[in-house]
Amino acid sequence: MSQSRAFLRAQQRRRDAEQRREVRLRRAALGALVVAGAAAPSASAATFPVSNLADAGAGSLRQAILDANAAPGADEVTFAAGLTGQISLASQIPVADALTITGPSAGGIVLDGGGTTRLLDATAALTVSDLTLRNGDAGGGSGGAIAVSGGALRLTDVTVTGSTASRGGGVYVSGNSVEISGTTMTGNTATYSGGALTTDGNSSAVASDRLTISDSVFSGNTSATNGGGVALYDNYVDTLVQRTTIDGNTVTGSGSSFEDGGGIWIEDTYNGRSTTVRDSTITGNTTPDAGGGIAFGENFYGPTEVVGSTITGNTAAVGGGVSMADDEPLAGLTAFAVRSSTITGNTATQTGGGLSIGYASGGSDGDTAVVGTVLAGNTASGGAPDLVRQPGHTGTITVGNSLLQDPTGATFTEAPAGTVITGVDPRLGALADNGGPTRTRLPLAGSPLRDAGVASGLTADQRGRARTVDIPGVTDATGSDGTDIGAAELQVNAIPTIAGPASAAVDEDTPVTIAGLSVTDPDDTGAAGTATFAVDRGTVSLALAGATGNGTGTVTVSATRAALNAALASGALTYAPAPDSTAGATLTVTYDDGVTDETGTRGTAVPRTVTLDVRAINDAPTLAVPGAQRTVAGGSFAFGTLGGNAIRVADVDATAVSVTLVTGGGTLRLPTADGLAFQEGAPSGATRLRFTGAVAAVNAALDGLAYTAPAGRSAPDRVDVTVDDQGGTGAGGVLSAAAAVPVTIAPTVTPAGSPVLCGEPVVLRPVLTGTRVQFTGVTLPAYAGRQVEVRSGSTVVARTTVAADGTFSRTIKAPPKRRQASVTYKAVVANTGSPTYRLVRRVTMTQEGTRLTGRLRLSRQIRRGTTGILYVDTSCGGRKRAAKITLARDGRFTATVSRPSQGFAVYRVRIRVSRTLVTWTAPLIVLPGPAR
Repeated sequence: MSQSRAFLRAQQRRRDAEQRREVRLRRAALGALVVAGAAAPSASAATFPVSNLADAGAGSLRQAILDANAAPGADEVTFAAGLTGQISLASQIPVADALTITGPSAGGIVLDGGGTTRLLDATAALTVSDLTLRNGDAGGGSGGAIAVSGGALRLTDVTVTGSTASRGGGVYVSGNSVEISGTTMTGNTATYSGGALTTDGNSSAVASDRLTISDSVFSGNTSATNGGGVALYDNYVDTLVQRTTIDGNTVTGSGSSFEDGGGIWIEDTYNGRSTTVRDSTITGNTTPDAGGGIAFGENFYGPTEVVGSTITGNTAAVGGGVSMADDEPLAGLTAFAVRSSTITGNTATQTGGGLSIGYASGGSDGDTAVVGTVLAGNTASGGAPDLVRQPGHTGTITVGNSLLQDPTGATFTEAPAGTVITGVDPRLGALADNGGPTRTRLPLAGSPLRDAGVASGLTADQRGRARTVDIPGVTDATGSDGTDIGAAELQVNAIPTIAGPASAAVDEDTPVTIAGLSVTDPDDTGAAGTATFAVDRGTVSLALAGATGNGTGTVTVSATRAALNAALASGALTYAPAPDSTAGATLTVTYDDGVTDETGTRGTAVPRTVTLDVRAINDAPTLAVPGAQRTVAGGSFAFGTLGGNAIRVADVDATAVSVTLVTGGGTLRLPTADGLAFQEGAPSGATRLRFTGAVAAVNAALDGLAYTAPAGRSAPDRVDVTVDDQGGTGAGGVLSAAAAVPVTIAPTVTPAGSPVLCGEPVVLRPVLTGTRVQFTGVTLPAYAGRQVEVRSGSTVVARTTVAADGTFSRTIKAPPKRRQASVTYKAVVANTGSPTYRLVRRVTMTQEGTRLTGRLRLSRQIRRGTTGILYVDTSCGGRKRAAKITLARDGRFTATVSRPSQGFAVYRVRIRVSRTLVTWTAPLIVLPGPAR
């Protein structure tokens, strides 16, 4: 870099003369080979198949190309179906006429020179695709695998590896346009320039022709002088390198002054033709002179640009990342521009770790612009780590909308003013596969690069992703249009939106379909997202595969947006209000598309809420009635909670109900009429009663409802119960419920002269109400006018008189609560003993035929295996042991009992606890007659 420009040009002219002489010699030799191997010319272009892997002879690749050379026109060489493997060449194959060689697949056919010969030598246009070329050696000439002079070269999906030459260790082209795409060149060596590829003197009479390298990889190549990976020299066509990776290439040095461009060297572009490196990654390349990643030499009167590229980790003496040595001025244009690129982590052993402009001596006077670019983390032993203007440069250098981490030693003009960020860490991630054909470095959270650059006409970043993307919540820097500085534009996941109604009408107790909900996602990838549907009252269900929580307050499903929307449109989402409730609810819908974007933002939609208005609907009343009841002619019994045979009414939304009670002859009597209005009958006794009242008042009147059978009747009767809600409190009209209780009436048996109540089951039912005990539903028709004593033990607690209709009733003060489970009440008429009944809380017994089943609540003293005695009191006198019982694990016991021939029997359980006999009485009366 210290020599004068005149000296360098003289050196280059000498090299050009040597190159032209080599081309003339190759063309003459190739002509002789073609004549020697030519076949009879054909009348038109043709296809020549290769059927074997031999080096020569019929069906070989060599013979197919020689035949194509002899045929006029552009021909094609193809390979037989299924043919794969290596073709080992003993000598190069000449190509003298326009030819296309189409391989079966990348790597399917390998041309191998064994390290002793060049593979293909073309003096006409050559197109090669889907082949591997390896181990070629030009023997001191150019193009170890392929040499082309005088024609265009097109390589598509080709691998060139392990080849050696003076110039273009893998490929050398001199002449017309070059198009290389999808190609990998690795491990090639040039003893002079262009470790993998050298182009020299490329020109074309067609304005649209160009030198293009696309979607390719140049890796691990070596040269002694310029262009460790690629050398593009003396170009008269537009030059474009795009979407290409150039990494790990090396200029080893030869002691000469031509040791530039560790990765790629581009010099001498003429006639105003452009040179562009776009959307590429150039990393890990090394040279002992200028331009560790890229070295631009003398570009005459044509614009040169580095656009949307990542240049990182390269090393040189000057311009560790990029060196622009000599850019001539362009009228009204910028000679050299670096736009929207990332130049970081490069090293210079002298100056300009990131970017160097100009020669150390000699004139270079084109203008340079750095726009939307990050220069950071570069180092230079001689100063100016990020940007340097070399002493020989006289043009202007402007920097705008960029980040220059260390401006030390950098001389530039800030334009627009106030748009260059300095002294700040750019906060970049490591070089990685972030999508797209090449690796990039993405800004991290909190990076100052975000929304601080300008698009400069670019619509895509290095990866091909959208540019510009303005990040929500990030304020654009001064002069920025919302574009990020650098090669990569952070992509923002479009937040999904949920559309739906603001409210929905729901009928009480009626599930309803929630219609009109849908999810929109502008950048939907088709991947599954997560939706939730939550209600604060009631339940929700979604008929879609994978949905969880159906029938609860929250349903979650993972599904594609298309599947979710299809389900919602078909009515798959239903809401069920809370039972018997008219309280409204809120449905909250959320959706997460499962994508966390490059800014760290999750694609979670703003929740959608739907107000669910529940309309009151009248609920039908319900009735609970006991099973069939039994009594005797003229006898009575009471419906009630204590006896386990209560009639109860329920209605969740009625303020008052109407009840109708009808018998087929029996008399009904209510214990209370408080809060009731009667439309038919009287509470004191009637065969038909109709009354209205609040549900609580109605149930209080029905608890203790007495039924008296007609005297002398033995035909069955029944009590019909009907309740209607008088329209309730909601829509739907009057609703009702009805039920019937069968009543079996047995004939009365009264033995003559018996001093006891031997034919009539005196049902003495104590009803506990607050602090009072009331006896109702008792009928003793045979003892009208007689006095009745109610005793607790031997103490008389009340006296009353049997009425003319045989009834009596009396209210007494209740015993203390701690004794209510053991107090026994006895009704005594005319000094004659009668059965006793207790307020029973701890034992239950039921009868089926002659089988009696009971259950006793267990305790520490009364447990499984405890034995006891079941004994019986009969209404005709006497107490006797009925059976021995043993408690099971759950306190149950069974016994077979005898049915009395007349009267009734009351069964009790007696168990000895701690040497004390404890008696429990069950409210079970066994009547005479056939088994039920």
